[in-house]
Amino acid sequence: MGLYSTFTGTTAGSAILIYLLLFLNIIPSQTVITGTVMLLSSVPIGLFGVYEFYKNNKINYGIALAIMLGLAGGYSVGSIYAVKVNKVMGEKIGDKIKFGLTSVVYLILAVLYFFEYYNRL
Repeated sequence: MGLYSTFTGTTAGSAILIYLLLFLNIIPSQTVITGTVMLLSSVPIGLFGVYEFYKNNKINYGIALAIMLGLAGGYSVGSIYAVKVNKVMGEKIGDKIKFGLTSVVYLILAVLYFFEYYNRL
């Protein structure tokens, strides 16, 4: 996952991990998987990869800071609602809603990314 993420510049490794954990039934709950992946992303394991980009002056610190602040706010609000959905709808239905939403978002992003890349060729 780390090799893929640093090679493509995306956090798609986390997306792949979510689907693998569900598909292999290692963690059967979307909410537990989300919490687990958020814990992984909070640990600075990416610093090893960041160092190489730092050495080659390939980091935009202003954009990185803006994204970090946005992620912090999104994580805070999103985690509250992720847990509430399960409490209101039940864990099974709540997980299906969140998994479906995640699938649709990644599909849309993949299509947009493909066409943007294709137009640059």
